[in-house]
Amino acid sequence: MIELSFGASFYCHKGVPVTPGSEHGFDYPQSKSGIPITRKLRLCRGYLNSIVGPRLAEMSADGEVA
Repeated sequence: MIELSFGASFYCHKGVPVTPGSEHGFDYPQSKSGIPITRKLRLCRGYLNSIVGPRLAEMSADGEVA
């Protein structure tokens, strides 16, 4: 969780095939060199609500995010 608060991203696992032997347990799309293809992934809603939402609220004038 500390990595997320410092700017790391957490991608949604819903709809991604389970691969027990892989690093994260899911078959996320990767390039041939093994780098995740982030344009094919979506950020996790829980991540957005817990990390990004409060930061946006702090930056808004009235303290609420629309």
